[in-house]
Amino acid sequence: MQLTYAELPEALAKLNGIAGDAGGAFRAQLRKLRAEGIPSGLHPGKGRRVDYTVPFVIEATVAIEIMQSGWSPS
Repeated sequence: MQLTYAELPEALAKLNGIAGDAGGAFRAQLRKLRAEGIPSGLHPGKGRRVDYTVPFVIEATVAIEIMQSGWSPS
């Protein structure tokens, strides 16, 4: 299984029950995580397609859950 760059936020938002106006803030959280290097090992550069494999999806899911509980990624 692989998710594209567009599919990952959608899947994680559904998993966390996030919809509507809260989606923008959620995407901002995902951008912050990517800036912090989560999921690790992905550095495709601008304009390159990224496919998230199961280990990357799990890492992102755990990071989001930790952020939702109030912990900061830094």
